[in-house]
Amino acid sequence: MIDIIEDWHTGMQACIKMNGVRTEKFNIEVGLRQGDVLSPTLFNIYFSMVMQVMKKQLKVKFEELQKETIGVPIMLL
Repeated sequence: MIDIIEDWHTGMQACIKMNGVRTEKFNIEVGLRQGDVLSPTLFNIYFSMVMQVMKKQLKVKFEELQKETIGVPIMLL
Protein backbone atom coordinates (compact mmCIF):
# COMPACT_ATOMS: atom_id res chain seq x y z
CA MET A 1 0.00 0.00 0.00
CA ILE A 2 2.83 2.39 0.86
CA ASP A 3 4.48 1.70 -2.51
CA ILE A 4 1.23 2.51 -4.31
CA ILE A 5 0.86 5.80 -2.44
CA GLU A 6 4.50 6.66 -3.08
CA ASP A 7 4.15 5.88 -6.80
CA TRP A 8 1.02 8.06 -6.94
CA HIS A 9 3.02 11.05 -5.62
CA THR A 10 6.33 10.41 -7.40
CA GLY A 11 7.00 12.79 -10.26
CA MET A 12 4.47 15.43 -9.24
CA GLN A 13 4.93 18.72 -11.06
CA ALA A 14 3.29 22.10 -10.85
CA CYS A 15 3.44 25.55 -12.36
CA ILE A 16 2.39 28.95 -11.10
CA LYS A 17 0.22 31.43 -12.96
CA MET A 18 1.32 35.04 -12.37
CA ASN A 19 -0.31 37.94 -14.17
CA GLY A 20 -1.92 35.52 -16.61
CA VAL A 21 1.42 33.88 -17.52
CA ARG A 22 2.32 30.36 -16.42
CA THR A 23 5.81 29.55 -15.18
CA GLU A 24 7.68 26.48 -16.35
CA LYS A 25 6.80 23.26 -14.58
CA PHE A 26 8.84 22.36 -11.52
CA ASN A 27 9.05 19.18 -9.44
CA ILE A 28 7.23 18.96 -6.13
CA GLU A 29 9.50 17.21 -3.65
CA VAL A 30 7.31 17.16 -0.50
CA GLY A 31 3.63 17.19 0.37
CA LEU A 32 0.47 15.68 -1.02
CA ARG A 33 -1.61 16.61 -4.04
CA GLN A 34 -3.96 19.44 -3.16
CA GLY A 35 -7.60 18.65 -3.75
CA ASP A 36 -6.90 14.92 -4.00
CA VAL A 37 -9.31 12.68 -2.07
CA LEU A 38 -6.32 10.66 -0.90
CA SER A 39 -4.88 13.63 1.04
CA PRO A 40 -7.53 13.84 3.78
CA THR A 41 -7.64 10.04 3.98
CA LEU A 42 -3.89 9.87 4.60
CA PHE A 43 -4.19 12.69 7.15
CA ASN A 44 -6.95 10.81 8.99
CA ILE A 45 -4.87 7.61 9.07
CA TYR A 46 -1.82 9.52 10.34
CA PHE A 47 -3.79 11.46 12.97
CA SER A 48 -5.52 8.28 14.14
CA MET A 49 -2.13 6.64 14.69
CA VAL A 50 -0.87 9.71 16.59
CA MET A 51 -3.90 9.52 18.89
CA GLN A 52 -3.39 5.79 19.49
CA VAL A 53 0.27 6.33 20.42
CA MET A 54 -0.63 9.21 22.74
CA LYS A 55 -3.38 7.16 24.40
CA LYS A 56 -0.96 4.29 24.99
CA GLN A 57 1.73 6.61 26.40
CA LEU A 58 -0.77 8.37 28.70
CA LYS A 59 -2.07 5.04 29.99
CA VAL A 60 1.48 4.03 30.94
CA LYS A 61 2.06 7.43 32.58
CA PHE A 62 -1.21 7.20 34.56
CA GLU A 63 -0.22 3.73 35.79
CA GLU A 64 3.22 5.02 36.86
CA LEU A 65 1.62 7.88 38.80
CA GLN A 66 -1.20 5.65 40.09
CA LYS A 67 -3.74 8.26 39.03
CA GLU A 68 -6.80 8.22 36.86
CA THR A 69 -6.24 11.71 35.48
CA ILE A 70 -3.48 14.30 35.22
CA GLY A 71 -4.10 17.99 35.76
CA VAL A 72 -5.49 20.45 38.27
CA PRO A 73 -8.89 19.58 39.75
CA ILE A 74 -11.45 22.34 39.30
CA MET A 75 -14.42 22.60 41.63
CA LEU A 76 -17.59 23.97 40.09
CA LEU A 77 -19.85 26.04 42.33
